[in-house]
Amino acid sequence: IPCVVQTPPENVDDPSTGTYVAYAGRFVPEKGVEVLVEACRMLGLPLRLAGDSLSHPAILPTDDASCVDTSAEGSLVEFYRGARVLVVASLWEETFACVLSEAKSHGIPVIAPRIGAMPDLVKDDDTGLLFETGNVKDLAEKIRRVWDDSTLCRRLGAAGRRDIQNKLNEDVCF
Repeated sequence: IPCVVQTPPENVDDPSTGTYVAYAGRFVPEKGVEVLVEACRMLGLPLRLAGDSLSHPAILPTDDASCVDTSAEGSLVEFYRGARVLVVASLWEETFACVLSEAKSHGIPVIAPRIGAMPDLVKDDDTGLLFETGNVKDLAEKIRRVWDDSTLCRRLGAAGRRDIQNKLNEDVCF
C-alpha cells in the first residue's frame, strides 16, 4: 500500500522568499535535531522547529532558533509554506518521511540524509539535496546552497512538488 500525500491545490510560488530553515517532527535523538541546530548555528540562519515540545535543549539563548506550536488546524501547513527549506536530519534509517513529502507537496525544497528511504524520496540535486548522515558541515553546505541560490530553491521546490504529484498523489496511488 503506497503512502499517499495530498497535493495542495496551489504550491508556494517562490519558496526563496521563505524566512527560515524548517524542521517538523519528534524531538528524539535519532531524528538528528542537534545536527540541524548546529548547522544553522554555524551559518547564522534562522531555524524554526515544529515538534512535540515548545523547547529543545540544543537551542542556546544566542541562537536564532525557536520551537513553533503547530497544534491548531492548518498551522503545520502554514509552517511549511513559510519555510525556505525543510530539513530532515535523521540519524537512523527512516522508512518514510511524511513531513518531507508534505513539504515537497507545497513546493518547498527539502534536504535529507543519505540513509534509509531518504534517497528513494529525494533525488539529489533534482527533487532536493542529500547530505552525509550526521555530518554537520555537509548539511550546512547544502542549506547554504538552497538559502543563497533562489533559482536552485525554486527549481528544487517545483521538482519536488511534481515528484509528489506523479508518485504519491491519491489519483496516482489508487
